[in-house]
Amino acid sequence: MQNFRTQQKGRYTVFMIPTIEFRHSTLYDMKLKRPRGVRMPREVIFQRKMQALTREWRKVGPDVLREISRITRLSWHERDITCFVTAGIRPYSNPLTISLKRSVSEMLDALTHELIHHFFAERENWQRVRGG
Repeated sequence: MQNFRTQQKGRYTVFMIPTIEFRHSTLYDMKLKRPRGVRMPREVIFQRKMQALTREWRKVGPDVLREISRITRLSWHERDITCFVTAGIRPYSNPLTISLKRSVSEMLDALTHELIHHFFAERENWQRVRGG
């Protein structure tokens, strides 16, 4: 978790930036429905892709999370977010889940998209957006 400050109209606001942990879970995988014929990669492939994803996320992730918060003027309310990495499914936001792709860039795009959904689904943010 990181914090950052922004200044608006002479006042500083402190925002929390959550930590994203990438995880592959065989038990979770067994519960997911996939199209027929999808073959699951070996565990070593998952580990290599997650290492590459983690390396790239460390470079761009804090800026992505900070920008989501800054643009929306809403805060993150979770300290840690687990992102499950699997294969052969469409990504979704809760639980945060992405599929292996050929490139790390494609995985980062999917992760960013789903994080935005995840962010707005946080109870506090959803209530503010809905006006409640």
